[in-house]
Amino acid sequence: GSHIARRTLDTDAQALSLGHGGRRLIRCSEDTRFAPDEALLGAGIYFTILAGQTLVLDPPNFFNELVWVQLDSAASGIVEIWSMGVN
Repeated sequence: GSHIARRTLDTDAQALSLGHGGRRLIRCSEDTRFAPDEALLGAGIYFTILAGQTLVLDPPNFFNELVWVQLDSAASGIVEIWSMGVN
């Protein structure tokens, strides 16, 4: 099975579901910060997926089902998540 999510982002931090298990493909329309929890995102401990970049995470990966995301500098953007091999 698979799980696909497409979310509109703004300047506020928000939780985003990555689905359960398997390979994950993440694509962002704008520079987007990712962190495993909101506190780390607020403390500046995150990684950035650049605008137009696609990131593929092969299993096992160490993200929980939820991650926190926030746009780096743009006012609005889109993030797409495709989780493959969902349990």
